Amino acid sequence: KVFQHFDFSQALDTASIQSRLDALISKKLLTAEELKAIDPGKISRFCSSDLGQRLLAHERCMHRELPFTVRFQASDPIFGTESMEDASDHDFRIVQGVVDLAIILPDVIWIVDFKSDDSSSDGFSERVNNYRRQLHLYGQALNRIYGRRVEHAWLYFIMDGEILDVLSDLQ
Repeated sequence: KVFQHFDFSQALDTASIQSRLDALISKKLLTAEELKAIDPGKISRFCSSDLGQRLLAHERCMHRELPFTVRFQASDPIFGTESMEDASDHDFRIVQGVVDLAIILPDVIWIVDFKSDDSSSDGFSERVNNYRRQLHLYGQALNRIYGRRVEHAWLYFIMDGEILDVLSDLQ
């Protein structure tokens, strides 16, 4: 929720981060209970990371919680080989989703999906594989909608600041 509504455009020292979090509470975009779970240091870490700096440099092209609806042929390889076996040329699938953050530049698109998983938790590798498939689908959808290739698709793990670029899965 914080990454959905937070204003990253100004100085990000601890006091200004706390002030902006308080503003989210007063706007009823965040509850006091939710605020207790937020570590301002993690927000600062994201903003000062290479990824954060890169995204903030393109803030005017930033779209948060970007909804999409797109139609795919049921036989599209994006759904795996099992979907191609029984699909006719007339079968299709409608896919709807919401991209956490997209930077839509004139020639390319960047995608970021924020995750609260702890990278040391059980089953992390399996979840990352599921997230890769999710971002692959998001990338294919945005490519169709905007007619631009996805240049980067990042998973940002908020808990430990880990960043994975899963672009190779989108090519």
